[in-house]
Amino acid sequence: MGDNRTSKWNSPEFQLVKIMLIVLTILVFAVLLTPPLLWVNLDPANEDMAKDFMEYKKTILSILITAFGAWVGAGAAYFFGRENLKIAAQSMLDMRSQSPRERLRQTPIRAVPPKPLGWSVKNTDPLDTVLTQLKGEEDRWFIPIVKDDGALDTVLHEEAIWRFVEKQNQDGVSYDDIKKQPLSEVVTFINTLPAKVIKRLLGIYVAVSPEKTAGEAHELMNTKGVFIAVVVDEKGKPQQYIDTGDIRSLLMRLD
Repeated sequence: MGDNRTSKWNSPEFQLVKIMLIVLTILVFAVLLTPPLLWVNLDPANEDMAKDFMEYKKTILSILITAFGAWVGAGAAYFFGRENLKIAAQSMLDMRSQSPRERLRQTPIRAVPPKPLGWSVKNTDPLDTVLTQLKGEEDRWFIPIVKDDGALDTVLHEEAIWRFVEKQNQDGVSYDDIKKQPLSEVVTFINTLPAKVIKRLLGIYVAVSPEKTAGEAHELMNTKGVFIAVVVDEKGKPQQYIDTGDIRSLLMRLD
């Protein structure tokens, strides 16, 4: 900001205005201070000449002020007019329609708004807990897994659960025994699958703080190729979440 102001006041146009003002000031003082040499010893014989000399000074001053006034005024009008035009043009640019990415970058996550996470499980919890939750919430398609201290560990796609159950059935394990197994067995099983499948089923999230903007969360999701951003507190504990569907809804509201 300071550099812009300095360059503005040091511009050639402004320097020209200052030079013309200085020259005008010098010329005015020169005219005013010119001694009346022709009537130093004033007497009635040269009184008319003294009047003519004073009238001459007035005429010169009028010409100088008129000429320089026009020049200085034109220079000042050009300089300040150009600055006003720059300000007006910048204001118009600032008012232009923002792109969706710019709008998202200026919108806090709380304006989405994020949805409550609702529940989470630990790796040591029995699979029956997860199955019950998934059956009770038909819209729930992911499982947030936390550590013993409550911090977020990972997020698991529900498909991982059904793949594990199917594999156990194929191996001859009864459904009752499957439900008793800890969730960690599902994670272990998923890690034996091809890399593309692992990427689709395990770690399908990005963690963001409440201070992040919707644009930052969206960019993180796009970079990792996931659909969920989990909002965590300062201790890393999951609180809420948003998904790409929420981002699309937000853009529609911003329009």
